[in-house]
Amino acid sequence: MFLNREKHLLLFLEEPENCLHPGFQRMLVDAILDEPCSGSRQVFVATHSHQFLDITLDKDRVSVFAFRKQLPQEPGRSRVPNFTITPASNDSFPILHELGIRNSSVLLSNCTIWVEGVTDRAYFRHFLKLYQSALDGSGRQFDEDIHYSFVEYGGVNVVHWSFLDEESGTDATRVCGELMLIADRDDESKDSRHEALAKSLKDKFVRLPVREIENLLPPETIRRVIGEYEGSGCTLQDFKQSDYRDCYLGSFIQSSVLPKGYVSKRRVSTSQAYAEKSGTVRAKAAFAKKAIEATANWSDLSSDAQAVTKLIYDFISSRNPAIG
Repeated sequence: MFLNREKHLLLFLEEPENCLHPGFQRMLVDAILDEPCSGSRQVFVATHSHQFLDITLDKDRVSVFAFRKQLPQEPGRSRVPNFTITPASNDSFPILHELGIRNSSVLLSNCTIWVEGVTDRAYFRHFLKLYQSALDGSGRQFDEDIHYSFVEYGGVNVVHWSFLDEESGTDATRVCGELMLIADRDDESKDSRHEALAKSLKDKFVRLPVREIENLLPPETIRRVIGEYEGSGCTLQDFKQSDYRDCYLGSFIQSSVLPKGYVSKRRVSTSQAYAEKSGTVRAKAAFAKKAIEATANWSDLSSDAQAVTKLIYDFISSRNPAIG
């Protein structure tokens, strides 16, 4: 390259990463792009190195193509392969995936589950634990913060993140790569945005089939939690999950679970011991802790909770393909 500055040069490099430290790979790219020449220079590089791709991210005179080899289906040992050549952006995730590159290669988890708050995280972490225990060796086991991580986006704070092309917030996919977004159904004003998210993220967007995460709890778990607070002297009204799946659970407990006129033993400075002003569960974190302690087996979960947990597990599994 240096000896042919005045010529029209075509240079072909086969997997330079095989003999170059990543630091020298960058020096090579810089030399190719920045070394002055009076002729012309075009360099073709065949590589399997994600580090080489990383180096090209901030270069505007680099084109990236993915080559895929396909063998014909006809029988016999002498088969002529077909090659598909596809242009791609420098930072294309599919190319990195085909190279076998995962976030864990640089000590980051391979995917993220975006949930509204700390209690959502606590519930789903526990639900995943129960599901993987129920698989009893028949399915793969995944570890939090290696195979997946939770991100709490804080309800209304989700607007500061961009999941759609036309949004101006921070692009969430550039922060954490592969993600699944889980949203409550507690606000009908979000319906149009949820529809857009479902269209954009497809199976990576999950809108809960109930109003909030607490509505996934089955009646028996709710009874146990209230029993922990009230003791054995409180006879609760009969109820089933279909009675509260679409309303705020705190208000439902106050009006339809506690006995009429009952004064709760729960230490709060209001007569609404289980409901915030909005109707949601009061002191959610403490309530969630007791609910999780009361849920020991996969069979203890409601069918809605099981269905959402399986979606999360399948997403994690798809972003952590088995090796070998």
